[in-house]
Amino acid sequence: MKPHLTRRIAALQAEMAVAGLDAVIFADRENLIYYAGAVEIECMAAVIPASGEAILCCLWLDAAYVRECSGVENLLVYHFPTSNIGQTIVSAMRALNLTAPRVGFHKYFVEFGIFDAIRRGFPDMEFLPAMELTYRVRAIKDESELACLQQASDCLTVGMEAAVAAVRPGITEVAVLAEADYAMRKAGSEGATFRMQVLTHAKQMQAHGYAGNVVIENNQPVVIHLGSSCKGYAAKMCRTVALGNIAKETRHIYEVLKTAQEKAVAALVPEYVLRKFTSWCMSVWPRTAMAT
Repeated sequence: MKPHLTRRIAALQAEMAVAGLDAVIFADRENLIYYAGAVEIECMAAVIPASGEAILCCLWLDAAYVRECSGVENLLVYHFPTSNIGQTIVSAMRALNLTAPRVGFHKYFVEFGIFDAIRRGFPDMEFLPAMELTYRVRAIKDESELACLQQASDCLTVGMEAAVAAVRPGITEVAVLAEADYAMRKAGSEGATFRMQVLTHAKQMQAHGYAGNVVIENNQPVVIHLGSSCKGYAAKMCRTVALGNIAKETRHIYEVLKTAQEKAVAALVPEYVLRKFTSWCMSVWPRTAMAT
């Protein structure tokens, strides 16, 4: 396995030891990018034991690509439809000689085909969450990750500029989005990681509104929510554009949110600095004084 992937897996295994996990199974794209180095994949999984090398499972058609990305020669390959990813994960687990393992999963849900195969293969297995420990490992970005985030952000900026320039009375929400998406794609974005939004005033209180064929009218705010990505690393931005003379209450809400955002940004500090500061405070002042 390539050195940077080995370091990432070692960091995860250190967290697994604290959590008492025998293995972690990843079948989602974001973690396969991080731990296996493969971006252009589907129907793949990584089984990471408490110690030793990870076992990568993939479709036979993807084997050469996964070897190139990960540096792993001994893949567990399956041929569909005679086998599938769930059965292959079970084979990987059996290779670890675990009978009643404690296994962590990153996602908030597990695809049923995978869950059913593992449940049948290991009736006594304990399914446990591994989101928190995975996020702790992935929170520390290396230079290659920062470069991807910067690229995604640069593309996103281009897209937002195009969207703002396109907003005018008489144009549809989806037409504004089309201009933004086209600009981001030309700049190098690999697409948004969510359903992007351009919302007229009447739709802005909907929890899951999306750009449609609604015509934008004058004298209203338009919310634009865009996303961009580079090799699986995402950036997102939300801006409000005011057309004409918007209502006084709408302007007030905007100013309140803008002030809140500025205060939040000003308060941001790296987590380890915050932890050290908190520890120092606790050593200087008694716990009872801090409580009051």
